[in-house]
Amino acid sequence: MSDGNSHHNGPSPLCHIVTPVGMLGFGFDELQTADMLAKLVATNIPTAIILDSGSTDSGPSKLALGSMSCPREAYTRDLTKLLGLVDTFHVPLIFSSAGGDGSDDHVKEILQVIEEIAEQEKNEHCRFKTVAIFSGIEKTLVRDRLRAGAITGCGPCVPPLTEEDIDSARTIVGQMGPEPFIDAMTAHPDFDVIVGGRAYDPAPYIAYASFLSIGLKDGVNSAPVEALLGGFSHMGKIMECGGICAEPKSHGAVASVYQDGTFDITPLSLEARCTPVSVAAHTLYEKSRPDLLHGPGGYLDVTSATYEQLGDGRTVRLEGATTIGYRSMFMGSVRDPILIDQLDTLLERVKAYVAAQHRDHSGCWELEFHVYGRQVPPSSEIFLIGEALASSQQLATSLACTARIATTLGHLASVLRSKNAGPYEITFDIMFDSESVYNLIRKSGLLSPKTAADALKVPQDDIIWCGFFNPARAFKVTIPRVRAGKKVAAGSFMEDDAHGSQQHVGLVNLELSTTILEGLGKLEVV
Repeated sequence: MSDGNSHHNGPSPLCHIVTPVGMLGFGFDELQTADMLAKLVATNIPTAIILDSGSTDSGPSKLALGSMSCPREAYTRDLTKLLGLVDTFHVPLIFSSAGGDGSDDHVKEILQVIEEIAEQEKNEHCRFKTVAIFSGIEKTLVRDRLRAGAITGCGPCVPPLTEEDIDSARTIVGQMGPEPFIDAMTAHPDFDVIVGGRAYDPAPYIAYASFLSIGLKDGVNSAPVEALLGGFSHMGKIMECGGICAEPKSHGAVASVYQDGTFDITPLSLEARCTPVSVAAHTLYEKSRPDLLHGPGGYLDVTSATYEQLGDGRTVRLEGATTIGYRSMFMGSVRDPILIDQLDTLLERVKAYVAAQHRDHSGCWELEFHVYGRQVPPSSEIFLIGEALASSQQLATSLACTARIATTLGHLASVLRSKNAGPYEITFDIMFDSESVYNLIRKSGLLSPKTAADALKVPQDDIIWCGFFNPARAFKVTIPRVRAGKKVAAGSFMEDDAHGSQQHVGLVNLELSTTILEGLGKLEVV
């Protein structure tokens, strides 16, 4: 997960793909993107700007109402920048699901935006060869296929399609895989811009790499291409979200793809980096399960994927210092007014208890508390930071661990989130920073289909997928989206959490058993 030079002794490069942001219309750093394009174009390796423009996160309203994900002005702003980069660096621009839903009307609307930009006086020298791919499906065709029994739901939570659904739909689109994009590139190899209708988010990435691959020239079904498509698909699945696969998450990323299907991922931001865990964890995001990723035409199996940390080519200023001691810290808050009134007494008792538990330690140590929020009485909430200083890190950690031990899963996990996995499912991801803590939880039985079902208040039989994902040190569970006891779609009547990002409290409050707490104490985890 580094720059395009990291394989200089390995397979030959196939192409570079720059994704300035995970969603067209959300804005991006033009200078940052231009700097990266300047470096990549200088290598004389084919380079393209590819990004997504669609999402089902906010429900089906765009298809139902004919609205776009972002204001037209936002698309004009981003496309003005992008077309400027196309003109400056002579690289193609490809994006899919135009306008958010990829409807034919929105493809035409985005084409109009591009035409308006090209007609501006400052762009009078620009002539962008633009190819449009439409995804609209006639209702009569859908109805005929339904009657023939050729239509099934895209998952266990998707209700069966009815003719009433077809008749009431404002418009119907078919989600494309990479094939229509490959056809467009083959028919118009000198294209500047491809505007795609509704598509599988990784589709344009897969298509561009496939179009350039040597095997493709012998036909899409040739053995070399089949061997490469897995790598291209995995790359596209990561890149379609931009720099979300980095630490910290950032807007953009660049993929350097090689002729054997391997690829490097680098965040555009100099303040971010990709790690094996951050990249592997991306397959958890918005997916029912992390190992098999379904899309048009089949699924991507990443169970055998490997993730390697590569050198980043950066220089580091070195500094040094000596230690006067070692610290451990913990924090929390108090809202109980009775406890707030007695806080000083409580903290003195805590310090006395910690001292009693460390009588046999020969090292020097101190334990004190930062107390915030009671300077302006009456205080309704106090924030505490406990700080332990000792002659060894082991002793400092032990002091803090004795004064405050994690008691719920929310205290222990580094990431605990809920998110929609399509309109009909909610998926939950629990990740741990430490391999030892992850293994302790994995072996403890705290997280299982039964405990997850109880915590989330759903029948165990309703769980769609549940399990551990070792590459990301994560546990994942996916359930149907339910409201008032009924399975529903995101954005439907009385919706109050369209993205499904507020459903994880039950897992946050899972209490850690005595066995787990004892194990944490041995690991010296605070």
